[in-house]
Amino acid sequence: YGVFNLEPRNLSVEEINHILMKRSFFKKPIDISKGNFFLCPARIGNMKNQKILVKAAIKLPEKCNILLIGYREDPRYFDELIRLISKNRLQDRVHVISQLPHDLLLSIMQKSDFMIIPSYNENMPRCGLEAHALGIPVIASNQGGHLEYVTEGKNGLFIDPNDSDSVVEAIKKGIGNRDKLIPEKVENSYINKLVNIYQE
Repeated sequence: YGVFNLEPRNLSVEEINHILMKRSFFKKPIDISKGNFFLCPARIGNMKNQKILVKAAIKLPEKCNILLIGYREDPRYFDELIRLISKNRLQDRVHVISQLPHDLLLSIMQKSDFMIIPSYNENMPRCGLEAHALGIPVIASNQGGHLEYVTEGKNGLFIDPNDSDSVVEAIKKGIGNRDKLIPEKVENSYINKLVNIYQE
């Protein structure tokens, strides 16, 4: 990863909403100030497991919104993801957004309720560490590098990446207990040190 800094772009909610809708595949109105927003920034492909979030959204209240932000790593998987969203008429709640500049992504992260990372395998995910540095709780797969920085019930929650019911349960639990899950903000230098240690 190298050294990275947390410098979000200074944008209003209205500006963020406009950018998200403009970059959205479905071109549906988005208001990040209403309901609960779960941000999943990752290249769109099988290993990142975005489809499990769509399957979970089917069983979640309408106030739950999911932002899938990233480039199309696997065109076939992307097409399957879009069909799954459309088939279940979730275009108003599951938003597929093309890749964004890092400072803009950080601005959206600041306005989100949770970072959610359902991938099958991760080392030390930069986005999860950034979320914690910005005071955003993380819902993540119960394996890999997530076990190094997420503490269940303290700064996030774990999910089974193969079980959509596990995702539904974690999201509902997170909404009801968000104040208890907000992590202590840490300095950029600490995050960089953590990433470097893990890579060694």
